Amino acid sequence: MKELKNVATRIAMLPRSFNQSGTKSMKTLLSETGYSEVKELLSVSEIKESLRTNPECVSEWLQYSEDKRVESGWYFRQTSGGCTVGKRARNGRHVSEQSFPDALDACAVFIKQEVESIAT
Repeated sequence: MKELKNVATRIAMLPRSFNQSGTKSMKTLLSETGYSEVKELLSVSEIKESLRTNPECVSEWLQYSEDKRVESGWYFRQTSGGCTVGKRARNGRHVSEQSFPDALDACAVFIKQEVESIAT
């Protein structure tokens, strides 16, 4: 589905859009991608395919995650063995954490979780 691929690509580029806009929130930018129309269909695999086409987005999502600097929510970071995606509760404790040897896999999982979190 062409529309799904277009939305996935726009979502993969959200950190860039956020940095360029200067005034729009991530929630507003996410709504402008068309996410709400395809959220039930958007898979980690679809996001990963968009990242494969736009690999520079991985470093942009890493920077976005680093810049969030919040006590709770999803995070994405590089580690010595690859990348980690996790979630912290409001009390700062880790709710979940998963390691990935491949940055594309980790980034796609992070994006899926992060956009679901932003949309709610």
